[in-house]
Amino acid sequence: IEAAIVLVVVGLVVGGIWSAANNLIYNNKITSMKMDTLAIIENTRNLWKRMPLPTNQDVTNSMVAARAIPNSSIKGGRFQTPYGEGAIKIGDGSSAPEKGWVAIYYYGFNDGDSKACVDLSMALNTVSSNYGITRILTGSVAIGSPEIYPPTDIKTIENACKTAATLMNNAGIPQLYVVIALL
Repeated sequence: IEAAIVLVVVGLVVGGIWSAANNLIYNNKITSMKMDTLAIIENTRNLWKRMPLPTNQDVTNSMVAARAIPNSSIKGGRFQTPYGEGAIKIGDGSSAPEKGWVAIYYYGFNDGDSKACVDLSMALNTVSSNYGITRILTGSVAIGSPEIYPPTDIKTIENACKTAATLMNNAGIPQLYVVIALL
């Protein structure tokens, strides 16, 4: 009996350490993505403030070459996030409601229960006014995924992320997450 009690206690301790380590890794992913997103918004503004904006152009490679994407999001010379590939597009407003915008795309952003979507959206929601974040697309608009217009409440964010995850899973495609900010 004593050996069983010792094994249970050891199991609880190891399980607690494992759980704490997983939470730490997860929280670091979300914090890193938030900080990298904000840095990309600022760096895009600095790079494009004196140039005419294209209608809608992928500038990912230009941003990588200009070292305007934080090193934590560069893997093998490409824009990578903890969840997969990324892309950066800019536009003059003729193809979007915003006049002069940057859109940061995160592909493969699907954790099954939409927790990462909610956590990153909440983190960006709190600083949206300071960084000119106007919209967060939680999935593919083409299949009806909702948009978040920050600043907003947690319930709106939870519902949008849950709906997007369901729609994307039902369509059999990885979730897309897009942050749009004014330039």
